[in-house]
Order: sequence, then structure tokens, then C-alpha cells
Amino acid sequence: MLIRMWKERVLVAGGVALLLGGCAPRGERGRELSPAVARDESAEAALGVVRALVEAFNQHAPERMAALVHEDFEYLSVDGSKVSVDAVGREVLKQSMAGYFASVRDVESVIEHVTITGPYVAFRERVSWTGKSGRRSQAALGVYEIREGLVKRVWYYPAVEQSKTSP
Repeated sequence: MLIRMWKERVLVAGGVALLLGGCAPRGERGRELSPAVARDESAEAALGVVRALVEAFNQHAPERMAALVHEDFEYLSVDGSKVSVDAVGREVLKQSMAGYFASVRDVESVIEHVTITGPYVAFRERVSWTGKSGRRSQAALGVYEIREGLVKRVWYYPAVEQSKTSP
């Protein structure tokens, strides 16, 4: 079920081609974070965890991804008024991602439009991969809850296919 969810969103939390550059006070794609966020060390630390997870995803490293989430990590899908729990636990994430990366060999993710509020990091994630009909891309909204320096919970909203000219 988690693999199906990852394929639908072609995540991740993803939902992920950023390089770890520490926790610089800049948003993704060169967008400036607000001055309050730039000075907030906890916001920078939360963004650093998300960046590390994205980097591990882009390197297809499920063990590194699992090391960045709580033991009782939860992955939730939001679709209208329905919220479903698609995965619970570090080991489930690791196993699911190993299978996913074996089937989607060139998937990569970029996080855009970051907003941080307390322990929550919200963003638009753009994921691309090569499918049977060529290069594809889609975007989804994700929210990561960071607790004790690890991802505790993620919520993903339905993915939207992106054309080559989509913003």
C-alpha cells in the first residue's frame, strides 16, 4: 500500500534534488525566508531535517531515510475529507522505499515554496521520473511534523500532473 501511495505521489516525504547545504536561511529555489524564520534556529533545524530526507530520497537511500524518522513515524494521505494512514513505523518506510526505488530507478524530488510554522514544514514537492511515455513530473503539497530532530508525521495531498510549462 505504501508503494502504491509513493507511486501516486512519486515522492518524497515525502515525498526529496536538494543538496544539504546546512540550514542556510534561504528558501528553496532561491526564495528568501522571512526574517523571523531566518533567525529562528528551530525553523532552520526543521528545514535541515526535511532537506536531509529529500537528499536521502534523491540518492535512493532507504536506510538513511529511515534514520531520519521517528520509530513510530506516520505517513498520512489527505484526499478531501478523508485522511488515511498509509504507513506506520521506520521499518515499514525503509522496506517500502527499497521496493519503490527498485521499480522507479531515476525518481528525483525538489522542494519548492517552503513555509515553516513551529514544528511544521509545509511545501510543494515537485517529483520527476521516466515513465513508459518519457519524462514525467507531478507536484503535491506536503506537511512534515518535526519532533526531537526527526520526522514524526507527514501529510500529503493528492498529486497533480505537471506539464513542461507548469509553474
